[in-house]
Amino acid sequence: MSTSNDTHKSPIIRFKGFSGDWEQREFFDSIHKTIDFRGRTPKKLGLDWSSNGYPALSALNVKNGYIDFSADIHYGDESLYRRWMGGNEIYKGDVLFTMEAPVGNVAQVPDDRGYILSQRTVAFIPQPGKMTKDFLAVLLTSPLVQARIKSLAAGGTAQGVSQKSLKALSVKVPKAMKEQGSISTLFMSISNAIALHQRQLDQLQTLKREFLKRLFPQREQQQPQLRFTGFDDAWEQRKLSDVVDVRSGKDYKQLQPGKIPVYGTGGYMLSVNAALSEKQDAIGIGRKGTIDHPYILRAPFWTVDTLFYAIPRKNFNLGFVDALFHLVNWKRYDESTGVPSLSKVTINSIEVKTPCLAEQEKIGLQLSKLDDSISLHQQKFHNLQKAKQRFLQTIFL
Repeated sequence: MSTSNDTHKSPIIRFKGFSGDWEQREFFDSIHKTIDFRGRTPKKLGLDWSSNGYPALSALNVKNGYIDFSADIHYGDESLYRRWMGGNEIYKGDVLFTMEAPVGNVAQVPDDRGYILSQRTVAFIPQPGKMTKDFLAVLLTSPLVQARIKSLAAGGTAQGVSQKSLKALSVKVPKAMKEQGSISTLFMSISNAIALHQRQLDQLQTLKREFLKRLFPQREQQQPQLRFTGFDDAWEQRKLSDVVDVRSGKDYKQLQPGKIPVYGTGGYMLSVNAALSEKQDAIGIGRKGTIDHPYILRAPFWTVDTLFYAIPRKNFNLGFVDALFHLVNWKRYDESTGVPSLSKVTINSIEVKTPCLAEQEKIGLQLSKLDDSISLHQQKFHNLQKAKQRFLQTIFL
């Protein structure tokens, strides 16, 4: 890659072998066909959804860069598919775009199994010789084009764009199809790496959920399904007040800037020059607002007054207690009719089951290793996303 000085007509960075200005075009000048079935429903065709068959892709399923098949997916049988998509089938690589709720999500059709194009989503088929499918998908996700699309959106709470409003969208495109291909290849490799880490992250999180399910007794059980060698005693029923000492955070505004982290219900906030007096790790749990996302606080720390912090008592392992907190259905104990809230009395009264300290330490260590792997993949995932955004900002005009 090389750099370019003309930031208005050509990108900041460029693949070697390409020069000259990019071409300003109206968006639809590069589009051969738009497939748009918004408003069409099985009922209007005298049919109904099926339990299997051809997946129907709506704005709920089209995420940024991938298709979410778990989000309220519907299916159509052969008859519905032919009636709905006949003559306008979509194929691998075709670009899907959400027109509303939300505006501007972009993904490509993953394969040729056959799909029904459903609510709030259209497919753009680019003009051969003017734009490739992969380049179109990348172009539509670039920050500048996304900002222009958002500016064309109309409506109140659920904003949307129409084909008519998108006629006002102009884009800059490299004239050389080979340059489009080089750019697409770069972003496809980044997207594939992101997808790989996302899959690995999903697998690790699924594995952790399975471990939590098997390493802790279910509601009516006194022992978990899975035990470490050497442990077979029944777990004891206790109140959380026997397990942790719940304390309140404090106002930090009188403190000066420093290196001690301050935590709130959303996690890290800022750094100050003082810590709370406790010198041991604890678990933060929201007192007001976000009450269902506990997390470990490493000493020294300061917590704000919307956050409780729970210090494990003697003979209780921090990693085990953290897992225990994640298994509690905190929303069940919400004491408000408005902003979610908890009290110390409520937290202390919650009943849990616990084993001996040695077994707690085994469980805590196992889950800690999983958490470390999850954190590593999360960091790689976020770093790749940031890298992709930086490239999008510097390559696209």
